[in-house]
Amino acid sequence: MSRLFCTAIATTIAFGAPDLARGQSAETTHVAEIVTFRVADGISDWDFIAAAKTTEAFVQAAPGFISRTLSQDEDGLWTDYVIWASMDDAKAAAEAIMKDDTVLPFLNAIKPNSVAMRHAEILIQME
Repeated sequence: MSRLFCTAIATTIAFGAPDLARGQSAETTHVAEIVTFRVADGISDWDFIAAAKTTEAFVQAAPGFISRTLSQDEDGLWTDYVIWASMDDAKAAAEAIMKDDTVLPFLNAIKPNSVAMRHAEILIQME
C-alpha cells in the first residue's frame, strides 16, 4: 500500500470520518458559534470586559449552553466562541439575546458594522 493511503486510513481511524460526524443528529453534534467584532469607539478593554460580564446570567441560563471563551487578538479584534448542544440551541440564543435588556451594555459596546457571526458543527474536540 502507498504511504499516502496508509496515512489516510490512520487519520480516519484516529479522528473518525468527517462524513459520519456530519451525519449525526442535531442532538449529538455540538455547535460552535464564532462571533468576531471590534468594540465601539471610546470603549476601553476593561469597560468592554465589564459589559461582557452582564451577559453571563443570560448565556449560562440559555438552553444548550456548554461553554464560552472571549478573546482579543493583537489587532484588537475580539472573538466570542460559544459551544452549544445543537444548532437549534445556538440559533435560538442568538435571536433571544437581541431581545434581552440585561445584555444591552454588552451589545452597545460593540461596533455594529464590525460583527461577523457563523456557526459550525464541531467534528473534533479536545480538552
